[in-house]
Amino acid sequence: MNIDIVYNSSIALTGIAGIIGWSYLPTNIKAVVILTWVAFFVETMSKYFVIDGFQTQLYYFYTIVEFGILGFVFVGVVQKKYAKELFRTIWLLGIFLLLIVPLIWDYKIIAAYNFKIESYWAIALTSVFFLEIAASDKYVVLKSYPLFWIAVGVFMFYVGNLLLFSSIEYLYKLDKNLAKNVFLWINRGLNIFMYFMFLVAFICQHPRVAKRFL
Repeated sequence: MNIDIVYNSSIALTGIAGIIGWSYLPTNIKAVVILTWVAFFVETMSKYFVIDGFQTQLYYFYTIVEFGILGFVFVGVVQKKYAKELFRTIWLLGIFLLLIVPLIWDYKIIAAYNFKIESYWAIALTSVFFLEIAASDKYVVLKSYPLFWIAVGVFMFYVGNLLLFSSIEYLYKLDKNLAKNVFLWINRGLNIFMYFMFLVAFICQHPRVAKRFL
């Protein structure tokens, strides 16, 4: 089976799970459901509308949306006051810069930096989230805590892809076709894993699911 079909299907299935569990989800997790459907829209549009420059602009739009939603989801739950203020400042400044940068530079120039910006931002947010859970005296049932599953998916996706991006160029020098296939399968695999974690997050508080599996 084509890995892209599996990937797009995993996004759609996760989005449907988000709709099913919508009424049981807190506001910040509902934002991730919206992000999932935006991702499905972007992937679908980029596949069927192959226009020069359109895909770059489409993915840049997704970068802004993802940067903003991840900030909304995680900044609000940061406990330490100084850390919350720092992340909030970075969040707002980041959105502002992402909006005005295309007015100064070409999309193709800044597109190369988008993923690294997203990665460091997502890893920083989820790392602080995990550290605060570990340091907290409050008992948290992680298996039914949606944000925990979101954080696991986001963290693994971005750490995995940063490692992939940093090492794939060496393989590319040896064998271009092999490098492209390795990159595609690992990247898609990390995406599918992340959306599976989102799916768990969307349904883990649904009464029927919690009663039967949790």
